[in-house]
Amino acid sequence: MAATNTAEAIATDSPGGRLRVPMLCALDEAANVLRWPDLPKLYSHFGSRGIIILTILQSWSQGIGMFGDRPMKQLESSSNIYIYGGNVRESAYLESLAKLAGQYYRKARNISDSTGRGGGGIDPHHVGEHLHRPRPRIVATRSAAAVLRRQPADDPANSAVVGQAQRRPHHAVTGRIQPRHHNLDNRGCTR
Repeated sequence: MAATNTAEAIATDSPGGRLRVPMLCALDEAANVLRWPDLPKLYSHFGSRGIIILTILQSWSQGIGMFGDRPMKQLESSSNIYIYGGNVRESAYLESLAKLAGQYYRKARNISDSTGRGGGGIDPHHVGEHLHRPRPRIVATRSAAAVLRRQPADDPANSAVVGQAQRRPHHAVTGRIQPRHHNLDNRGCTR
């Protein structure tokens, strides 16, 4: 909380009341480690200040246990991006998530019938039909919901993709740094 309080003070004094470079605060295992009952009320406010909060919970009921029912719904509705990681078996939560995500379309292939003709096409499916499968979903503001395919970082088949993803942010930062030439001695001190 000290980091967000400091960031909020800096944002308040910044042009437009926002941080010039957004700050990401990842709160993993939030219900087990974090005791911040006002967090759902602050989600929208922090977003307007350029302070992005990423709260990771193991389940919906874990969030309700930490914040309460109404604040947890407030936290969900204030989130610009909402990711469901799969493997939750709470039917009421899954039904609400299915309603939120709506229908999706997938390519379907039919097996031929007795006439030997087969077919294909795109069939609408309700997201709720497949929520029991361990497939993550993402719902973002002003975007259609998406079903994601996992690529585990520890799978050797994904090592090239993971390595490239790890280098990309580093290059994005270091590729823009302009070296400054200073008159330094061999100890790194200015002469």
